[in-house]
Amino acid sequence: MPVKIDLTNFLFKMSAAKDTDELWNLLLVGTDYCGFDLLLYGFLRFTTGTSVGDPNDFLILSNHQIDYSEGFVDNEHLMNAPMVKWAIQNDGARSWHFIQSLYTKNQLDEQTRAVVEFNRQHNVNAGYTISFMGVSSRSRGAISLTAKPQLSQ
Repeated sequence: MPVKIDLTNFLFKMSAAKDTDELWNLLLVGTDYCGFDLLLYGFLRFTTGTSVGDPNDFLILSNHQIDYSEGFVDNEHLMNAPMVKWAIQNDGARSWHFIQSLYTKNQLDEQTRAVVEFNRQHNVNAGYTISFMGVSSRSRGAISLTAKPQLSQ
């Protein structure tokens, strides 16, 4: 039987976290409880409206397997990921459903299609992306919440 989380206590613990590691570990527990077992968080310091900027300026946190995380960032999938492009230009949350629809209808360019196929190879098929308003117009934070492999969008 799943463990219940006291939301008030959980949010208090998150707000009282002393460092990034403590906060990240709490977030992993909370999102797993909600059905999202894999996370990829990125903070971009110098976006240009349509570009993620210099990869040397990124902060990336992930609990995906290392081959996925490194492949996603190092093979420029990050630069071409449809949800990253969406997150740079928007605040809020968005389901990945629209990507699947565009993929099925063959309405993605070659680079974006390669990102979707890379994700599928790693069971990154369903989820949500949340984009956070930056403290400046050039900074942006976002998190991708990947649903457990047996779940569909």
